[in-house]
Amino acid sequence: MKLKKREKKEKKPNKAWIFIKKGIAIFISGIIVFSFFIMEPGLIPYAPVLLILYLILAVWFWIKMEAKPVRKFLVLLLLLYGIPTASIEMKADRFTKYTKEDHKNALNEFLSDTVYSNREECFEHYETEMLGIRNNMALSGAAASKNYLNKVGDRKIYRTEKDQTLVIEKNGKNEYTSKNKTGEIIADSEQVFYINRDENQRLERLDLKTKQSSVVMKDGVEKFAVLGDDIIALNLKGELYRLRWKDKEQEKLADYIQGFYVGKKLFVQNSTQIVSMSYEGKNQELLEKNAALKGYEDGKVYYIYLDTKKNKSGEEYVLYEKDIDLDENRVVKRSKTPIQNIY
Repeated sequence: MKLKKREKKEKKPNKAWIFIKKGIAIFISGIIVFSFFIMEPGLIPYAPVLLILYLILAVWFWIKMEAKPVRKFLVLLLLLYGIPTASIEMKADRFTKYTKEDHKNALNEFLSDTVYSNREECFEHYETEMLGIRNNMALSGAAASKNYLNKVGDRKIYRTEKDQTLVIEKNGKNEYTSKNKTGEIIADSEQVFYINRDENQRLERLDLKTKQSSVVMKDGVEKFAVLGDDIIALNLKGELYRLRWKDKEQEKLADYIQGFYVGKKLFVQNSTQIVSMSYEGKNQELLEKNAALKGYEDGKVYYIYLDTKKNKSGEEYVLYEKDIDLDENRVVKRSKTPIQNIY
């Protein structure tokens, strides 16, 4: 019996060894916690809560002088940070779904989420997953065309070629025809935004349920883009605005603008230069001088030089491409006729 007791005593772990193991475990856990924030920036808004929970867990682990909790500690740590990370990844998947389909309310709720409150990051994710937000394209999928055709569910919303009026067809039958001539049209499942050419080019909204129109922007609008519940609009004076039409608020972003494209940032034609800026009109960056903006897609700006020597190569017109992330320029097209805008 004495021999058995001795064996048990010999198998009992040394407290110094437990101390070392716990120190190593906490050191490793610190690296794991740091890596979670590096790999998933979406966790940063929750950092105070997660770090407090981590400290409580680490103190509990340190005080409890046993061998088995080492494994339990690491498992609890992975659960503590793994669950929020998985939740963020699921939200990213939901974001992709809501941009593919017409789930506007859910999309707007997602856009206002703390994790994706930075619109630039949000659009960057959109571009990665959805091959880019093209100019004159609503999140519901309105493509730029001569008649501004929008396909939303069983509806077709477009501008007639002859009368330039707004027409809504549902299941092949006429549901609505406007009295006024219209310009650009962008629609989703709830409403239609359009330029009323008979009323000084003002921007209006047509409710698809009530078929009632309301004014969104009184100033004449040259072009606009719809992003969730926000509208980026360029008026006839060359002023660029961000409209929060539900709250009836508008914020001027820039002056002396001749055109724009939307993407990770706003890309604008400012006199003879191409400039990028945030959706708040900040962080302006000069991309090209003496150039005309011709398009934007998938992180690349397309332009021509206004200088005829640069713009032409022999008898050809030259279209250039600038990769925003790599800051690289290259020739993508040569043409014997002037190059038009691309989308």
